[in-house]
Amino acid sequence: MTEVPPMDTHASALKHELSLLDEDATMSADRMDAVFAGLAADTVDKKPSLRDRLRELSTPVRVALGVSGALVMVAVMSLTMGVRPGLGGEALLRYALVVTSIAGLVAASFSVSLRGLHQRQLGATGWVIISLALLVPLALALIPEIWSTGAPMAMMAGDGMDMCLPLGLATGALTTAVAWVFQRQDFPLIYRLLAAAGGGGLTAFAMLQLHCPATDPTHLLVTHAGVGLVLAAVVALVVVIRQRGAQA
Repeated sequence: MTEVPPMDTHASALKHELSLLDEDATMSADRMDAVFAGLAADTVDKKPSLRDRLRELSTPVRVALGVSGALVMVAVMSLTMGVRPGLGGEALLRYALVVTSIAGLVAASFSVSLRGLHQRQLGATGWVIISLALLVPLALALIPEIWSTGAPMAMMAGDGMDMCLPLGLATGALTTAVAWVFQRQDFPLIYRLLAAAGGGGLTAFAMLQLHCPATDPTHLLVTHAGVGLVLAAVVALVVVIRQRGAQA
């Protein structure tokens, strides 16, 4: 099926200007000309930006690029910050299986966030995927045996681990932004952004687990698994503020 081109962010402006025409039947011809000239400049006559072109890509391509961006983020941050000691043999296999599962959930989250207009909305299924993206890191953080490598701790609390939350938030926010770049903002924005935030939180969790040698459940819950929840809260707050501003 051919993809429906995305409605750009000027759709709301179009609705607003048309509502002015409906409300003011006595609007002068000059005013009407100005309204339609402004609409044309923002729509049909507007030169597509890079983001416009990215949003016009097919849904499978946008999802693939979003997930690739998340994987690149994990790789770059891991190479920059270093990988935890003792990550080899059986521990490496264990980590590979868990991180691969996390990558699959990131792909599912981004599929929800970047779903095309021509596709049927997921409804409850989409909310289940979003919930899993936000809650799975919490569940994994409560199983420290998964993350043990048998190597001595390279860092102690207060000696670098306090950077985990800022590092995770930076990684998660950047990954969420990657999804946003490809996002078509047409049906409930909160739905799409929460899915993107869930994918960002999962990416941050995977990166922190590869970097930080801590196995303390409290540390993992608060500074590793908590990233997705913080991002979701920020997204929800931004959407609420934006909606109230639009109604004012």
